[in-house]
Amino acid sequence: MSRFDIFREAGNPMFNSNKLKLGIFGPNISNSCTMTHAESSFQPNFETNVKIAKVMEDAGYECIVPVARWRGMGGSINLNGTCMETYTWAAAMAAVTKKFICSVPPMCQRCIQSLLQK
Repeated sequence: MSRFDIFREAGNPMFNSNKLKLGIFGPNISNSCTMTHAESSFQPNFETNVKIAKVMEDAGYECIVPVARWRGMGGSINLNGTCMETYTWAAAMAAVTKKFICSVPPMCQRCIQSLLQK
């Protein structure tokens, strides 16, 4: 028995038999991961993210990964200017899906230490 068998038995989609794992990135930030001035630019909110998560889960995707940002990049489009906080977002997506993996990028120990020293 491998150390990953417990995840397979629990139905964790990241440990299914698909050789290629599929996921989407950045539904929690404005414009998602697209730099554009288009009027249809994506704006994150709970209702839209629930729809995206359920469609992706029903389509067989294995994960949805947020972008961890606390402010936009400025400029004319202010890329990622609106951001849903990643841990709260992941908890909300986990609550409205069945087996979806909502991965949150961890902060490295050095980053945490530098933040605490300020």
